[in-house]
Amino acid sequence: MLSPSIACSAVAGEREEIIRTMIFVRSIWTLEIDGKPTLAFEAMKYREADEICHQEWLHLELGQRKINNVPLCGADSHLRIRLARPAEILLYRQAAEANKLSDDNLVYLIELDVVVSFR
Repeated sequence: MLSPSIACSAVAGEREEIIRTMIFVRSIWTLEIDGKPTLAFEAMKYREADEICHQEWLHLELGQRKINNVPLCGADSHLRIRLARPAEILLYRQAAEANKLSDDNLVYLIELDVVVSFR
């Protein structure tokens, strides 16, 4: 029988080996703006997904995008990420298969106002 300290070392060693050999898969995440599911995107871990909420380019884009002529995101909007629900995952995967992801691999989960360009 192993002593408790040796047994604990063996268990800790096994855990470290498992962690080293784990393969992380990309998960689909949802960005909520003021409690409304708005975007879906892929990220490896929560920290990576959460970083998107702090990106200046995203705040600018969301401020320019509108729904019923109201910007999606204002200065006081609350942004939060969570794992996507099954219906959101399906929308994301359908957009990916149809090559309809944005340049940033984002999928809008809502119907946006049409952007008119006069170039």
